[in-house]
Amino acid sequence: WTEVLQSRRENAADRAAAASAYRSLYGLRTAEHAGFATAMTERLAEAHLAQRELEGLVTQHESRAQRAESRLADAEVRVHTLEEAVASLQGEGAVGDLVAWEEQAGQKAAQKKAAARRQGLKRA
Repeated sequence: WTEVLQSRRENAADRAAAASAYRSLYGLRTAEHAGFATAMTERLAEAHLAQRELEGLVTQHESRAQRAESRLADAEVRVHTLEEAVASLQGEGAVGDLVAWEEQAGQKAAQKKAAARRQGLKRA
């Protein structure tokens, strides 16, 4: 009977040691899991933030592209209108009048510059 009691005590001591080892291991694994969960939560939050920033940039660039397309369409309409005006002027023989007007405007501008230079020299 003494041997049976002794073996039961030894088995109980072994089970207590094993339980203590499992408790220590469980505490270690719990701490590792908490650290991993925190790190993954931070990485996920950073990924969501980066995604929102990129979506904002995409939206911004899309609106800029739409504005550029709109300005391009307006410019194409203006070019077409000017081409039609030039074609109608060429058909009417007004090209010579336009060239003469342009020469007169150039001469007037040159006269104004010369007058401004003369006034600048007089003041100096």
